[in-house]
This record gives sequence, C-alpha cells and structure tokens, in this order.
Amino acid sequence: MTAMSNLHNLLQWWNLLFALPLVVGMLFSLITALGFASTGQAATERGDIDQGDIAHEVDAGGIGQDTDLHAEQGDAIDSVPAEVADGEAGHDADAEHADETTHDHHESVLTQILEAFGIGRGVPISVMLPFCMMLWGVLGLVSNQALHPLLRFPAVYVWISVLLSLLGTSLLARGLSGVVARYLQMGQVANMSRERLIGATGIAVFTIDERGGAADVHDRVGTIHRIPCRVREHATPLPAGTPVVVADYESETGTYLVEENPFADSITHQEVRT
Repeated sequence: MTAMSNLHNLLQWWNLLFALPLVVGMLFSLITALGFASTGQAATERGDIDQGDIAHEVDAGGIGQDTDLHAEQGDAIDSVPAEVADGEAGHDADAEHADETTHDHHESVLTQILEAFGIGRGVPISVMLPFCMMLWGVLGLVSNQALHPLLRFPAVYVWISVLLSLLGTSLLARGLSGVVARYLQMGQVANMSRERLIGATGIAVFTIDERGGAADVHDRVGTIHRIPCRVREHATPLPAGTPVVVADYESETGTYLVEENPFADSITHQEVRT
C-alpha cells in the first residue's frame, strides 16, 4: 500500500512536473554514455581519413570553383545596369543588416540563458542538458516534499518549488560545468599534441599580425582553445572577430600560424564564447 501510495503521489501533476524531466535526463545520459563508448573509437579513426579527403578535394577543386565563381559574378554584373545594381545592392545590404542585428540580439539572449545553466561553458551540451534536467527534477521533488507539510496546497507550494529548483539548478550546473571544463581541458592538453589543432577553425580574439595575437578555435570534439598565434610574414593583419583557420604550428616559439577562413562568412565571436 505504501509503494502504491507513493507512486500515485509521484504521478500527480505537481510532482510529475519534476519527475518527468528527471527520467528523461537519466535516459539521455544513459544513451549518450552508450553511444560515446561505441562510436568514439570509430570517430577517431575516421578523423584522419576525412581530413585527408577534404584537403584533396580543396586542392583539386578550389581553383576551378574560384574561377567559375568570378566568371559568373562578372557576367551577372555586366547584364545589370549600374544604377539598378547599385540601388538593389544598397537595399539588400540594409535588409540583411537589419536581419543580422535581430538575429544577433536573439542569439545573445539565448546564449545568456544557456550560460546561466552552465551550457556553452566548455562542456558538451549532450552532457550538461541531461544533467540540468536531472538537477531540476531532484530539487523540485525534494522541495515539494519539504513544503507539503507546511503549505498543504500543491497549487501554492509548487511555484515555490519551481523557483527554488531554477535557482538551484543554475548555481549547481554553472559550478560543476566550470570544474568539468577545467578537468577536460587539462586532460586534453596532456593527451593531445599541439599539432592536432592544425586545421581547426575559430575567431580572432584580438588583432593578429606578424608579431602575435590570440584566437579561440574548436578542436575535433568541440572544445574551445585560446591559442597564441600570428599571421605569416608580410600577410595582412586579421582584426578581432575575423574567422580564422590554423595553418601551421611553430614548435620553436609555441605559436600557431593562422589565416583568414574563407568558408566562414557568418561566424560571430559569440559562437565561441566560453
């Protein structure tokens, strides 16, 4: 009878609000753990092959694609009167700028909300999201049980539980994500050679010139690394916010050589914030 009573109480809406995310978070965590264990080795083996194929395709097709693109652009510009082209270009630029501003604002709000729960702080979202769901569930159920003898009415104390669960989840998740991120970073630095960041992409944090600079780049598993870097001699400096790709590593100075990434026109610095 006691077990049936507890189950019946757990399935009430004020407890189900927390119990359901708890169960879903546990299932996601289990699936992620099993999937990582079964595919991690295969993904590592495929990484080297994929990089070789990409480099070969770029070498083989880059010149032809660039030539065709310039030719098509030239034909398109020649076929449109200059006044009409300038007017349409200005209108399109204004509209695109307005859309980008709105998109960046929404993205900034979403980023801040996610960071409040430790998501996007160097730990994969597939780890942090289920953890936040489980935290929400446990804290909410505990709060409901503690408040029930005091307030009696679920419609009253459930909202207090929601508030307490939100605050508790945010504080605990952010604290844990910082610890886990540092642990993962230390493990990766110890086990990953510097040369493995060659080919990584990211964003220039400060202006990068021949003398030096800094950039945030992603490795293969999505972890962000802030690296000391510079451009090649006589190359154009890269302003802060420029998408970059790591071209080489100088073991003598511990500095990476970076170039502007031609395949990332719309990347913003917010995408690589820690």
